[in-house]
Amino acid sequence: QGDFREDLYYRIAEITVRIPPLRERPGDALLIARELIEQMATRGGLQRRELSMRAVQAIESYPWLGNVRELENKVRRGLIMAEGPRIEPEDLELDTPSAAAGCPTLKDAREQAERAVLERALNTTGGHIVRSAELLGVSRPTIYHLMKKFGIPTRGELEQETDEEPTEPLEADEGRG
Repeated sequence: QGDFREDLYYRIAEITVRIPPLRERPGDALLIARELIEQMATRGGLQRRELSMRAVQAIESYPWLGNVRELENKVRRGLIMAEGPRIEPEDLELDTPSAAAGCPTLKDAREQAERAVLERALNTTGGHIVRSAELLGVSRPTIYHLMKKFGIPTRGELEQETDEEPTEPLEADEGRG
């Protein structure tokens, strides 16, 4: 147990696509934030609100260490907490001195470092949970907890996803009619 199914790993690791983080894509955070506001208002039943100019500036200058998940959480919070027709930086919790200075909070920096080290360990061990835990000097449950915290799918979740996809014919069945 704790092994990542090797055949599944090679099935999903055919192509590696590097998507740069939000902080390396100027302007994308604002576009994504506006789309999230629209989606949350339409599908989530939240009141549609506009971003104030200060909120726009805060979004554009924020480092977004948590990438799109962090942006999504901040936007949802902004929609819920805003009292008027406009979302302000305070509603998004982007008014902190560290955010204004483009400096991550210690909590954000720790989380980013934890995620990077966890992903590196999982990649190094081919997704093997027990070996990753040994490599990092933590318990297996800690690895599962961190994977859940950072939205990294477990073997079971990946297997469920592949069960939903159409299966390819077995080699023994090929050529039979």
